[in-house]
Amino acid sequence: TINNEIYLIYCIVQHIGGSKSGHYVSLIHDSNGWLKCNDSLVTPISEEEVFTSSFDTHTPAYLLAYVHDFSNIKTIRTESQYRLNLV
Repeated sequence: TINNEIYLIYCIVQHIGGSKSGHYVSLIHDSNGWLKCNDSLVTPISEEEVFTSSFDTHTPAYLLAYVHDFSNIKTIRTESQYRLNLV
């Protein structure tokens, strides 16, 4: 939390390989759970697998992305207002 605001992790990018070459895999959270995106192959992945694999030495988390948790805010905002608030 930052200033009592809640942020949720919704994307983890992993780098597989060395410093001179490698491959990136994205783990993305959507309304149905977590998905592993590896080029054109998209497969469901458990939350346990997401956090276990993201912090091991073979496929460490390279980039983490968070989204503000608006579930406790009573005001309804339009999509354009939501975008403006994120910038």
